[in-house]
Amino acid sequence: EPDGDIDDPQMKSKISLCYHAAKFLKEVFPDIRTMTDPHPLFLSSKEGVKPIARLRECIDIIELHRPSITPAIRDNVRAAGFSETWTYMVVGKGTGAANYRNALWQNMRDGYREVCPFWHLDESAGWDMFDPSDSDRPGRYADYASVYVDHDLGTQLLSRRQLFYNQGCEEARLILCARRALKDDASRLARLEELVRSAADEGTTAALDAARM
Repeated sequence: EPDGDIDDPQMKSKISLCYHAAKFLKEVFPDIRTMTDPHPLFLSSKEGVKPIARLRECIDIIELHRPSITPAIRDNVRAAGFSETWTYMVVGKGTGAANYRNALWQNMRDGYREVCPFWHLDESAGWDMFDPSDSDRPGRYADYASVYVDHDLGTQLLSRRQLFYNQGCEEARLILCARRALKDDASRLARLEELVRSAADEGTTAALDAARM
């Protein structure tokens, strides 16, 4: 999540290091595609506008923290002219399952990629994924896992959050398919986009279920 002074000659700022590393990679491997995820506060600030545009020289894909996206961030990123925008989340067991699913609908509403990866499938703070009190560093990490794995038995259990995320991925593909099918029917396409917008704005399980139907 780089931020700071992009012109830092010693490359001590994260964004300066990101910029120069990406330029070097592009020089060595001209066909490589590069991606970065600038810090949300930096993306939304006035100080971030020019550095974000500079990143376009060597960055192909910009990845936004989905829960932090604001109109200011959307405007700054679009003005910079990145060819592709992704989103990501950092979520844990305390995050409601509907948020995982709705992140995909929000991406469809906002014109971003149909994926929203999140941290983390199977990482937990302690030995027991089901025990929130066994962290070896309390306050530093949370239990992020959405898939619970028993490596001894070779089995896994999907959380409700993971199931909702999988459902959102499927619904995003359905939306993309419907857009392709209706591309020559302006009236029905407009109704589809309004359906996606209203469902994503509300974001509840009931609203998403109704929109899917």
